[in-house]
Amino acid sequence: MPFGKTILPVNPNTAFDRIERYNPRVNTLFYDSMAKLFDMYYMESKFLDICHLGRRLDAFIVEGQENIPQNGSFIAAPNHRSHLDHAFVGKPIHDATGRHMNFMAKDGFWTGNLGIICGRIVERGGAFPVKRESDLGIDGQYGVRQHLNKIFRNNEGLIQYPEGTRMRKLPDDTLRDPLKTGVAQNSIYYQSSIIPVGIAGARELDVVSIVFGKQITPPQVEDPTNYSEMRAPAYELTAELRESVLQACRIATELRADRL
Repeated sequence: MPFGKTILPVNPNTAFDRIERYNPRVNTLFYDSMAKLFDMYYMESKFLDICHLGRRLDAFIVEGQENIPQNGSFIAAPNHRSHLDHAFVGKPIHDATGRHMNFMAKDGFWTGNLGIICGRIVERGGAFPVKRESDLGIDGQYGVRQHLNKIFRNNEGLIQYPEGTRMRKLPDDTLRDPLKTGVAQNSIYYQSSIIPVGIAGARELDVVSIVFGKQITPPQVEDPTNYSEMRAPAYELTAELRESVLQACRIATELRADRL
């Protein structure tokens, strides 16, 4: 991600912003420099290259890049097994279109003793904080709706995991049941297409395969801010998304098995 990319403001209650209010030069002299040095996409792209050259990654297989939109906003919806999933999805998208992706990350990256540094680093990779198990929903959380408005208004891409969290123990060719409806709700609210994505091998880091499925177009609703009106279409779209992501996951698993 270019160093000149605008960094969106984070929750003012985080440790980073508390320090910045007392000493604004901290941002300029240290943390912004750290963010530039440890640019997330740069680090993880180099990590993938180093793994490949060092034969840790025997193969990195990508299929379906022709399904990635060249312009306009969209949501990439992959299964989630590894902390590197957003890099595995974002790198092929950037290679095919030159576009950088945004993604939601748990608010824990912005809290605690390391939140001062970790929060700013993941922001460089396009992340913004969300409280995953909050009863407030997206609209009730500080800054989340503002981030989404800016992303879709600027016709950018978003990586959002329909499983809602990292499912470390599930096989690559299965999904959490039920899926969260957040991807479908954002797709309908912003009238943005969904690209189902299947990832296999992200935990093992030997052969990793990524499959991008065909675009899913959201239905239109008269008032997307009305939850009762949005609910039924969101559940129907989530069911369609589930089948598409499962298909992509199974294909990715088969591609990986063929190379092992």
